[in-house]
Amino acid sequence: MRLDLGARLSAALLLLPALALGAQWKIQIHEIRVSPHKANKTPWDGLGDPPDLQLSFKIGALRQGRCVTQHDLMTPKAPNALVHRPGVEGVLRLAPEAQACFIAKLWDRDALADDLIGGEEGALQLGEGQHLKLGEGQLTFSVTALDDAPPPASQPSPQVEAEGEAKLSDPPPRQDLLRLTFTSAELLPARPDGAPWDEPHDQRAEDKETLALLAKAGLALYFGGPAALPLIQRGDHAAYEGVKAAAPDPRLRVDLGDLVVESAMQLNTFAPTWDLAVVVDPKAVPDGVIKLEVFDGDGDAREPIGAELLRLDALKDQPTLTLSFGAVQRLLIRIERVDEAAEPIRRELVLNPSARWAPLGWATHAGQLITVEGWGALCFKGRCFGPEGDEEATLRGGAHPLRRGQLAVALGGRVQAIGPAHQFRAWTSGPLYVGIVGEAPASGGLSVRARGAYPLTTRPAEAVE
Repeated sequence: MRLDLGARLSAALLLLPALALGAQWKIQIHEIRVSPHKANKTPWDGLGDPPDLQLSFKIGALRQGRCVTQHDLMTPKAPNALVHRPGVEGVLRLAPEAQACFIAKLWDRDALADDLIGGEEGALQLGEGQHLKLGEGQLTFSVTALDDAPPPASQPSPQVEAEGEAKLSDPPPRQDLLRLTFTSAELLPARPDGAPWDEPHDQRAEDKETLALLAKAGLALYFGGPAALPLIQRGDHAAYEGVKAAAPDPRLRVDLGDLVVESAMQLNTFAPTWDLAVVVDPKAVPDGVIKLEVFDGDGDAREPIGAELLRLDALKDQPTLTLSFGAVQRLLIRIERVDEAAEPIRRELVLNPSARWAPLGWATHAGQLITVEGWGALCFKGRCFGPEGDEEATLRGGAHPLRRGQLAVALGGRVQAIGPAHQFRAWTSGPLYVGIVGEAPASGGLSVRARGAYPLTTRPAEAVE
């Protein structure tokens, strides 16, 4: 039953009773069973234990000889099991005259590595108690017309709709977008009045035993930055420790008008290395001026270290810019032109009950325009709904509420609701995740399509106008 981009599947369709699509069909995963050992007679795990079974059973429609999946009936992981009866089910609804298909993969989910036990692809066909061989394993499942086998009253089945066209369009090309990377800074060792930034007994200072060893060896981390360990004259350990403990915990704030970006806080250092990259839309910056602020983020206070106004016209025709303001001796900025001609970054994936959050796999930059869209359905305790989430189960209120089962993104420790579709500018840099809010659903899944406009490839700095 392996799908072969054309002839082999076409021949199989002449022999199999194809699904009369346009209606709804229920797929039930009954049982997974594997042999006591691998094909080479060795045990599944190093300690001789059975495998940790997990099945991915993706269903979708055949398009141009390829199975384009829309929903994954992922089973929960079954540790140390030769037989697993997950009881997972779902409902598939596709356009009329489309041919349903599946991609099945059975895994041994070890702690150190995932081993594929077996996989198959083929046309989805009507029938109860079907058997599918997956390497050294066997899957038993059923496909029935929904009218003949209504969902059980205790747990309704999610209605999975066919994937549609993009709900939100990509932005038009731009000729003026910049990427500014605030790489590093050097700060004065004391406040303008000579007082230390923090008290010498700052609890976040370096480990005192490590400091003692460094002092005895005549080595130290210069200003807490990333530089190598330079040779220094052996000095008074207590004095050195006091200076280090008194260093600030600097953060950088970049105010673009419609977007405010803050770096992560670096502890006890006079030489922070933020490497904070920000995509700047000059049309959205009020009066062409970016407001910069460096502050000591120790505790709940925001003690100012220095503030500066950065005019966009000061960025012309130079790859870097160095600023000095307040107690900031040097702030280094790298200037690049975003390549607006590049195609958007695109990702498609499936979220299921056993893997509710997943990385999109690209390095998101603050200010980058992100579009996320979702399809599918989830079921919680007798209630089914789409990516908009359960309207009767609000987990977080306020101006940006979150609902149980809602499609959302997570970036830099903040979670934001997406629902069926949402377009936003990234509020910070870092890895971007998509996921399902709240507890794991009982069944169902969401298909997700994400696009990142204005990719991070850049043109030479001379192109900045």
